[in-house]
Amino acid sequence: MKRSTGGLLTVAIVLAAAMLELGSCHATPPQATTGLKVAATIQPLASITREILGDRGTVASLLPPGASPHTFEPLPGDLARLAGDSSDGDIALQEAFIAYDFDSVVATAGRFGTPVGYELLEPWGNPNISRSWTWIAQPINHDGLKLNSSFDIVDVGVGVVNRFTVADQDILMNDADDEKGIFANAGVSVSDAFNIYVVGLWNEEVDDTNQWLGNGIISGDIAMGDNDVNYAVEGMWRRNDNDDSTGNIPGPPNPGNDDMWSLVGYFGFDVGPVGMNLRGEYVDDEGILFNDHVKIWTATVTGSVELVDGVEFRVEYRHDDANEDVYLDDSHGDDTDDVIQAQLYWAP
Repeated sequence: MKRSTGGLLTVAIVLAAAMLELGSCHATPPQATTGLKVAATIQPLASITREILGDRGTVASLLPPGASPHTFEPLPGDLARLAGDSSDGDIALQEAFIAYDFDSVVATAGRFGTPVGYELLEPWGNPNISRSWTWIAQPINHDGLKLNSSFDIVDVGVGVVNRFTVADQDILMNDADDEKGIFANAGVSVSDAFNIYVVGLWNEEVDDTNQWLGNGIISGDIAMGDNDVNYAVEGMWRRNDNDDSTGNIPGPPNPGNDDMWSLVGYFGFDVGPVGMNLRGEYVDDEGILFNDHVKIWTATVTGSVELVDGVEFRVEYRHDDANEDVYLDDSHGDDTDDVIQAQLYWAP
């Protein structure tokens, strides 16, 4: 993937490799790392950054020593390698990309966040502490190239990526079989109170595995006096077409098509510094997250209060109800799970 750096080398690219804890999503967080790792586009900027950073971290340059900034062509994998994002799991690099605005089209190359789903990777971008099952089944980020453009109230995008999502901290696995995926998305902002967004993703993970995903979201903010009420309804369908699917939960193999569909509703409002957010979800899964045919419904209530500007305290209660034994307890058959948790966070 060739990229011209002529208009980009005046800007330093800083890669923030932050650790993300996803305990409520049943994901294993990578090991902790010490010190900040920063990358700059060219050697002079790297030298200046080293002086500022001192012994608080390390600095690398995207441009190798002796290379010309006029002829160097960075690849998406160069950014990940600079941050040490490898199979040892020492860094959870979520995004590292180069973007160029061609007036009507913005081109982005590197590792970027997925255009799929209502919930975001960053905790401050979500009103709830925990994530939905729908979010767990969706990609988080991609390595590749995407193009985005806007026309009045319409936003469109298309991209080519290496796989369904970035492999678990192993950049060599992101193109292990030289297969590619394609996604396309479109959004229409009719008004503050009504927005529509759809996205489709197809990926050939390996020669005998094809993955499809479709996602649609209707959302908006409704003004009610001095306060706003926000809502969203999200629907998702995902299929894995393969010869030997094993799912994420131990159990018998489920060859053929694995399917999952889900429906999630979000509702929230603020009264002064106090907020209340509700989420309800229904999931019908046959092989994507579980090996058995599992049906789950969840209800989540999250209350929050802003302590000072940018600092918020949250308390959440979540109830999950499944038709199969899917939680790590001693129950059999129908299974339920109740969780109460609190969170204190700072939004940068």
